[in-house]
Amino acid sequence: MSEVTITPFLLALDVVQNAVDYTALLEYMKQNYKKEVIFLNGMDFLDSGGRVSKNETKNDRKSRHDGSSSIAKGIKSKIDGDVSKLLDAKKKAIAASEKAAAKTKDGAPKSGKKGKSPSDSKPSAPFDGLIDVLYLIQNYPYLGNQVVDIENAGYPIDAFFAVIPENGAEPTAYSKKTEKSGRVPQKRTIPGSDLDFTNNPSCYPPARWPLIRPSVSKKVAFLDVKAASDVESTFKEIEKAIISVVQARDQFNEQFQDRKFVEIPAVVPNLTYEAFKDYLTTHPDDYTNGLYIQLQSNNFKVKPPLPPPSLQDMYENLFNRELQTLTRKVVQFEKIDPPDPIFNLETPSSVVPLIYKLKKLKITPENAAVCSAVTSFAATPANQYAYAGAKFDQMIAAVNKKYQLGLPNSFFDWSQWNISCEYQSIVEEIQDAISQASVVESFLDEQAGVLFLLTLAPVSKTNGHILSNYSMPQMMSDLGEYMNYFLTQPQQETKKGRGVQSPANIVKNKEDPFSLLPSIVSRFLKSDSPIYRLPLSQSNAEKLSSSYVFKSNMHVEITRDIIPSGITFGSHIFFNEIFSVVSAKERIVVTLVEGLKILIEPPFKVTIIFIEQSIYFDGKDMVLKTSNQDAMVISEDSSLVMRDDLGRPTIVYANGTISRYENDVWTSVDAEGVAYRKNEQGEMEKLDLPRGRITDTAAHSDCIIRPDEIEYFIQDDGSRKMSVRSALTIDQQKDKIQYDIPNFPIIQCSDGTKTMEINVFTITFKENLATFSSEDYKLTITPEYVNINHKNAELYISPSRVEIKTDNQVLVADEDGTERLGEVLSEAPKKKVEVVKSRFGDVYPIKETMLEPQLNELYHTFVPRFFYIRDDLSATEFLRSDVLPPVDKECRSTLLHPTGCECKILTRHLADPEAIQRIYIERQSMSKPERANIMKGLHIPKASKQKKSPPKETNENKLVEGGINDIDSQEDNVVVEAETVRQSMLYDTKVFTQALTNCLTRSHENFLKELQPEPEVEQEPLAMPKVTPPPRVLIMQYNKYRNTTDNFWNSPEGTFSMPEETHEHSPRPQSPRMALFDPPRFFDENEGDKPPEEIEEEKPVSPKKTLTRSVSNGSGKGTTRPRTLSTRTSAIAFGKVKANNPAKFSMSVTNSGTTPLHYTVTSPKNPLLKVLTPPGVVYPGLKMELEVELLPGSPQEIIDSLVIKTPLFQMPIPITATIVEE
Repeated sequence: MSEVTITPFLLALDVVQNAVDYTALLEYMKQNYKKEVIFLNGMDFLDSGGRVSKNETKNDRKSRHDGSSSIAKGIKSKIDGDVSKLLDAKKKAIAASEKAAAKTKDGAPKSGKKGKSPSDSKPSAPFDGLIDVLYLIQNYPYLGNQVVDIENAGYPIDAFFAVIPENGAEPTAYSKKTEKSGRVPQKRTIPGSDLDFTNNPSCYPPARWPLIRPSVSKKVAFLDVKAASDVESTFKEIEKAIISVVQARDQFNEQFQDRKFVEIPAVVPNLTYEAFKDYLTTHPDDYTNGLYIQLQSNNFKVKPPLPPPSLQDMYENLFNRELQTLTRKVVQFEKIDPPDPIFNLETPSSVVPLIYKLKKLKITPENAAVCSAVTSFAATPANQYAYAGAKFDQMIAAVNKKYQLGLPNSFFDWSQWNISCEYQSIVEEIQDAISQASVVESFLDEQAGVLFLLTLAPVSKTNGHILSNYSMPQMMSDLGEYMNYFLTQPQQETKKGRGVQSPANIVKNKEDPFSLLPSIVSRFLKSDSPIYRLPLSQSNAEKLSSSYVFKSNMHVEITRDIIPSGITFGSHIFFNEIFSVVSAKERIVVTLVEGLKILIEPPFKVTIIFIEQSIYFDGKDMVLKTSNQDAMVISEDSSLVMRDDLGRPTIVYANGTISRYENDVWTSVDAEGVAYRKNEQGEMEKLDLPRGRITDTAAHSDCIIRPDEIEYFIQDDGSRKMSVRSALTIDQQKDKIQYDIPNFPIIQCSDGTKTMEINVFTITFKENLATFSSEDYKLTITPEYVNINHKNAELYISPSRVEIKTDNQVLVADEDGTERLGEVLSEAPKKKVEVVKSRFGDVYPIKETMLEPQLNELYHTFVPRFFYIRDDLSATEFLRSDVLPPVDKECRSTLLHPTGCECKILTRHLADPEAIQRIYIERQSMSKPERANIMKGLHIPKASKQKKSPPKETNENKLVEGGINDIDSQEDNVVVEAETVRQSMLYDTKVFTQALTNCLTRSHENFLKELQPEPEVEQEPLAMPKVTPPPRVLIMQYNKYRNTTDNFWNSPEGTFSMPEETHEHSPRPQSPRMALFDPPRFFDENEGDKPPEEIEEEKPVSPKKTLTRSVSNGSGKGTTRPRTLSTRTSAIAFGKVKANNPAKFSMSVTNSGTTPLHYTVTSPKNPLLKVLTPPGVVYPGLKMELEVELLPGSPQEIIDSLVIKTPLFQMPIPITATIVEE
């Protein structure tokens, strides 16, 4: 006999809207299913009865008795007892059945008649034999903790059923009944019993379901069961539902056994996150630190919800709802220094998803050899260009297939992308690229350690091409949703091909928008991502956008997002970096490049946000708000409502009267200084307060002495000037009022019109009309639409409709499904076509398909970007040369790459000092065959399979461990070698990028010098010619420069002269320094000392120079120079050096020449060799020390050299070293 078990099924039943007589249903089950259905009433398991004592009602919530645990224990003991009895009965029944079957088999008649088996006489088992007993739980549970108690007791509830009327049930909210008076002692009840369906018969879904659902297991089913005509048929429906739950549970377990379900914590309503918003004010996009600061502000505990705001708080925080859309916080109280970041995050949050895998990429022993080979291959510029071209072609093909854009092959020909730009950090460029693109695709090359990123605008071959992106993850709350969506509803696959309808047609034809989505089953089966415990209907969401691009550099996206409640309508418009418009049902947001952000909410609420100021206008009143200040209101009649410096409410009326609220009383002072106050009857009575007037005849004004001590002046023409608050002045004239408010533009009010100037705009508000005018375009806001009129485009935008005219084309789209790109014709075409009405006229359709030249022209306007990003976030961007913006000058030169290759450099300069100057590398264009030939040089080694031989019996454990350690060390060496190759490549890239920056700086400095005007040279006045001297002077000039004898006594004049005295000069004795063996001074002695008479030479003779051998100077021209540097050793030989240990070598170099030598020492090519001797001067006869350091490295043999360079010659010195294992 096989093992016998009892399968119970726990059910909680609710009846909605009196769909069936609940009492009659219970009686039917008690009479017809006495053994199969057992009733469990929660009230029967309370551990104590009676009424609540008076002391318990006064105690807090913790002291009150909660019988949830006792009920769970009682239910467990009840089921345990029943299961034990049922198990014995089932065993006896099975034994009797087997015994009767054996007797029937032995005593069967030999005739051909078939005997009747005992099983044939029995009726079919209830619930198809899938369960043995049904436990129907009454009056329990109502709350999540109660369900958890039952589950912890060992018998979790299997399903919650709601019996609904046969024609369905409309959702009805739960309405709590008024509680009874506390004077009468309440009868002890189960917590949450007021949620029972008997107290809320019309509530649907049942009131307890929303509280229980987050706490139960995902295998619990919440199902609706439709009531039948009678009680018996209704029970049959419940029986079918139980059978389907048991069968579906097995399928659910099998299908989702490997999937992860993520529990979503419950959200406490009305939570505040002021610390989070305050932190983001000074640290935009730093959400990680902001969340940590928010948690830290409340000691990492849940903060209780705030009470509802009062009317005064709502008035003071009038702009909070609008300002929440910004990444800053308008502080209304004393400013507090924000906290410092806890975590240092160098990468913005918008870029992290793209580069996360790249930053986490590591070299493993399995791919180390491949990484080393690929990195070494792509280190040179030519190989890098070929390698990037191969990945570029792959990504373009993938994007074209995924989005079906029909990309033009001529534009995306890699041979035309022969310009590149180097970035030391690519973060900011990635931010700009993804903000301006709708299609962002990336590919992580783990072998090369490179991320390839492609961004482009959705310029498609077909106008209005639809892009789709899922916006919600997969969700499923419980087993009931699995049954409703996977087993009950028919699944329709998404149509493919030309017959697929657009979202606009779906809306226009009033069809089901969810037909555009793939079936739920296919979405769940094709993905292995986590499933969130939320209603599955919320995952039926997709973002759909129709893209339109124009030659005027306007990009329009008509968005029709599918959400659980239907399909939405909106638009995103970007025009030539001048303005952008985002429209939705709730509001329209216009962002201007001049720094203004305009929010328009229907019917007519306009908010202007700039810097830290906000201006709100609703057609009547204008509200001004800035940081650290209270809101001020300019009313419809041009009165100003504000608070003065002391915080007292103040009103400045248009007639010059000023009212102030102080001591719970309003006091008004008119333009003449007369004070008034309302009496108890509500009438204005005059106050006898001091006042006066001072006349200034020079200024033609009167100063009014007022009891409210406000500076008040009245001009002779009747205009009034007053200063109500510090730095706030008001000028009231006959035809206008002018407000000069700090931090705000000057506001003029005249005939109900309010005018101001912000930046380059003149802004006007009047009733339900607002205009923003500048030299380039005009923005008009009305309750019906927002109009933007530019010389190259005109737009009419409303929450439900968009009309755009640019490039002689008109785009019309609305929420009713209209979406047409066409043109306005002066004459209607003969062919009958569908016409769309617009403000620009009748719109006739044009060809939806564009030719390749048109696509090329658009892609020159909306330029794609392709990045080659390394793991240190340095990157190379490849682009076409014909998409570069115009500049003032281009300069070309060459630069040597660290790998020895010569690169062609292009620098592009602009005279604008604020413009960003760029330097590019011009690559040699390569066709596909040429790239293929270069790629053949990439030899990827095959993974070597190391077979581990089993150790012999005689070997000790140490030998086995030693063998494993040797294998691990070999793997580590391979990883270290690959990492060394990669770090060497990154270092070369860094050096080359810095060299490019220096080259750009020098080139731009030369460009700026060329722009400077040449200095004006002042012409010297012509001098008068000199007069010819007389003859005697000419003779003297002639004789002055004639050759004469050097010896006076040999001249004609010496014949008649004789010296008066003769002075003999003895020769100068030799210097005593000669005895000290000082080096001689080598210079020509033009006038030497006269030698003594006994010496035959006329003058001393300098010693001959030292003979030196001549060596080549290394220039290759065949000339030789005297070598005047000598060393004792001819080479630097480190000998054998242990691995991962540094070493140094020092040698003396002597200047054996006669002149000082300026020298410098070149660096060896090997990165492990480092020269420690700086450039300098060595004087004749002196020495200089040449030091070379060998850095730690892996075992290898090094043969290299360095060169000592001087202005006269070069002296090479070879270097040898052998690095051996330790």
